[in-house]
Amino acid sequence: NQARQVATQIFRPISRKYDLAEHEYPVELDTLKAMMEAMEDAGQAASGATMGSGGAPKREGVSNGGNMKSLLNIIETCWGDVGLTLSLPFQGLGNSALAAVATSEIVDTLDELPGGGAGEVTLTPMARWLIDHADDPADFADFSQSVVLVLPTEATDDHLADVLGAVVTRHPLLASRFTAMGPGGFDRGDFRWDAGLEFDPRGAMITREVAAEPGTVEFDDAVTRAHRDALDALDPARGAMLAAVALRPQATGRAQSDGRLVLAIHHLAVDAVSWQPLISDLSAAWARVAAGEPASNDTLGEGTSYRRWAHVLADLPVTDRALEFWERQLSADGPALGALFDRDRDRMSTERAVRIDVAADTTASLVADVVAAFGSRVDDVLVGALAVAIDSVRRSEGDASSDNGVPIMLESHGREESVAPGADLTRTVGWFTSLAPVHVPVDGVDRAAVIRAIKAVKEFRVQAPDGGLSFGVLEQFAPVTASKLTLPAVNFNYFGSAAADGSEAGAAPAFGTAPETYELPPTLTGRMVSPAELSVNSAVNVVDGVRKLQARFTFPEAVLDETTVDDLAHRWIEIL
Repeated sequence: NQARQVATQIFRPISRKYDLAEHEYPVELDTLKAMMEAMEDAGQAASGATMGSGGAPKREGVSNGGNMKSLLNIIETCWGDVGLTLSLPFQGLGNSALAAVATSEIVDTLDELPGGGAGEVTLTPMARWLIDHADDPADFADFSQSVVLVLPTEATDDHLADVLGAVVTRHPLLASRFTAMGPGGFDRGDFRWDAGLEFDPRGAMITREVAAEPGTVEFDDAVTRAHRDALDALDPARGAMLAAVALRPQATGRAQSDGRLVLAIHHLAVDAVSWQPLISDLSAAWARVAAGEPASNDTLGEGTSYRRWAHVLADLPVTDRALEFWERQLSADGPALGALFDRDRDRMSTERAVRIDVAADTTASLVADVVAAFGSRVDDVLVGALAVAIDSVRRSEGDASSDNGVPIMLESHGREESVAPGADLTRTVGWFTSLAPVHVPVDGVDRAAVIRAIKAVKEFRVQAPDGGLSFGVLEQFAPVTASKLTLPAVNFNYFGSAAADGSEAGAAPAFGTAPETYELPPTLTGRMVSPAELSVNSAVNVVDGVRKLQARFTFPEAVLDETTVDDLAHRWIEIL
């Protein structure tokens, strides 16, 4: 863990430029040494890291003769257990160029607002998207993300309350309230969002004993009930953004098993990227409590607050160039996939899903060889192939509108720090997701057509204004203009890739992710409007010790039928 933290600190400026989390490519230790030596020769090692008390990295510059050797020793010692991935643009760059990239990215910290993360939050494009997909605040009350964590046997309810309180204090959006202010009706402008409110961890907790152990059917059922109760407890209008259910196996004659913590957070306050700092903070707070120290006895908080980032988005200009770019992406209607979408009928409660796994060898080739050949991101390849698959299905049904190409709405992490120099969103918790449409020209299903489609998606990524953020701003602040544009019927999201690093073996750490697999849907009421006629969510996950691309194709049952979607999914696999 220490080596991983140090490596992250050293390459932080590079990750800002190239998005280290999205571009995955293995880097050999010798290459890392050469990069670090080049940075040292340049007089500064990226953002720099020296070891502080307790082995924690401190953000200080590292100059010639500094701690570079000790940092390298730490990483080299743990290299076999850690591994490191860096972005594809590094290929072909010399050491001097790498050093220039690293040192040129160091900028002053973005100024915070008075009050930091606590205070009124400007509504973001995703907050307005949430409102637009509901008819009443109750429709999105349980729209959330959830995880199941390991709850150590020795953690009492008092301990858990201390841990939750410390983490919520560090991340103010977890203690926020999202309130409809209008006396009647439901309008996107009639909401107020306040963060950093008083948080009662006891009020957010439920504790239950379970007459079973994790990994059993009985315990799985208990997790399902706990997840239901956690989502029932969520209500942004009351400031209930977080709910935790502690499941403790009943003591038997044998050694008592660790329990599980079902933690649900409203989507307004969390996204997929947020869970890494959240789980890290929970684990660290527990380690302090277990050592008899205060849960909040450290100073590692968020960098740029979500509240500040909301202002960054609000200040992004809607330029003529951006408007023209997005109009080109939405210039033609794509082929219809099924029946016409009906807002009143097609709610999340009506959605069905087709799940697929891509073979391990195909996955390995995709995330390494194919991506390297294109000099692209994994999701560029996936989206290009999806567009060709959709076009293939429509052509097989004699749909001439396929000649217009395929528009797809891309969902991204949205943490585009480059639009606000000095922003640091590494540890910030919130819903940063961005949506941006891409029009993929498709002129066949042969190999050449697939290559052209993938290249088109890659070019879109390069040319999209403000990393795609400006489309959300366009919808937010120029609704009249945006309303004239027809949005894609297909959404796509790639959550990234998990490394097969052996972390699944042995006991899971306290407050780490539980080793069992649970189905935790984002809503149980399903009252929100479905986000699209078809939503494709994908990720490379570790399955039985190997990495596999997995995808879930979700659709309202009145719009598409399972046979059509299954056909589409398998055509996608064949193209990949």
